Amino acid sequence: MTAFQWTPSPSNQPGRDRPLPCAIPHIAGAGLDMQCRGGHDCMAAGDLFDAVSPRPGVVLLLLMSVARHSHRPLRLLALAQDVFRMGAEQYAGAANGQTSDEVLPGSVLSASVLPDMMRQMQRNLDAAAPLYSATALLASYETVTATLTWASAGAPPLLLKDGAKVEAIESQGGPLGLPSGTAPDRGMPWGVQVRVLAPGTAAVFITPGLVHAASHDAEFGLNGAAAALAAQTTRDPQELCHALVAAAIRFEQQPGRFGPPLRISGFRDKLEEDMTAVALLPAI
Repeated sequence: MTAFQWTPSPSNQPGRDRPLPCAIPHIAGAGLDMQCRGGHDCMAAGDLFDAVSPRPGVVLLLLMSVARHSHRPLRLLALAQDVFRMGAEQYAGAANGQTSDEVLPGSVLSASVLPDMMRQMQRNLDAAAPLYSATALLASYETVTATLTWASAGAPPLLLKDGAKVEAIESQGGPLGLPSGTAPDRGMPWGVQVRVLAPGTAAVFITPGLVHAASHDAEFGLNGAAAALAAQTTRDPQELCHALVAAAIRFEQQPGRFGPPLRISGFRDKLEEDMTAVALLPAI
């Protein structure tokens, strides 16, 4: 298999200060949706979701979260989105045999493309920001084989929901940028993981803010996210995402020993976290 070749794209738009809106593509044979604290518009916050269908039956996903202390976080999200959309165009060319003598299955191509896209994101963000910390997840889903392939840079575990059972699959790669209080580590590989989704299984991706949603001295955590998912009987991806984000917000707002959290008009509560959930469900 030839290596994925990274070349500039004429449709790329450098210099933007914020990401472009995401139009979630229709996927025949699967359902896909997302929800964040602000509804479907997460661009005023530090999270970004984007999705592109580079060819029929395949969808590429990006879910990214930039820490608030980072330099110009919306600009960093725009740069990452540029890389993602450029990579999707080149994925489409490679999938159609335009950049190689062979036409590759989606999961095989993704195993090469996704880590290359992550490396390019890191290079572009490193060049643009003196200090930042970000998590990112890149994924592809092929409807014909129900194959989900993903690479994670410090993102929370993938949650797989099968009825009332929820399995958490840990990330295999370190975050982008400089994690708070640690030295930068460029030796952490972004391992590609693959899972064939059984009918009825929901794959749910979340950002760190949902895990770290806090109420007094406690966090919602992965256990809270898994419990909220396990309690849902719906197979609608939008309803799943809404229920998960709503559960994290309710956890934040629950009263403590001295009553509910104090909220002052005009000031954002320091306990509030940017949070996003994305659900992908194969058709039964």
